[in-house]
Amino acid sequence: MSDGEIVVVTAEGDSGFKRWRLLLRPHGFFLFEEVTLQDEIYRVNHGGKEEVTVAEAYWMPTHVSGLFKTREAARQDALASLPWLREALTKGS
Repeated sequence: MSDGEIVVVTAEGDSGFKRWRLLLRPHGFFLFEEVTLQDEIYRVNHGGKEEVTVAEAYWMPTHVSGLFKTREAARQDALASLPWLREALTKGS
């Protein structure tokens, strides 16, 4: 998120692996972003000895929209673009 953006609405998928935010930019336009929880697993070899498995998780942007004049236009595009979001918002209503 850039400086000056305001989070208007958020939602999370049932699995907890996806998040969505509707943002208001300082210039008055709206956009939305989706982030997905990623797991990074790798093995570390300690001088030919037993390997240690290391797992890290991080949120990766997987969809960022263009700009919209209205909150509703951004929301409608998000619903059309992200099937999991339609389900999450329907269950939340």
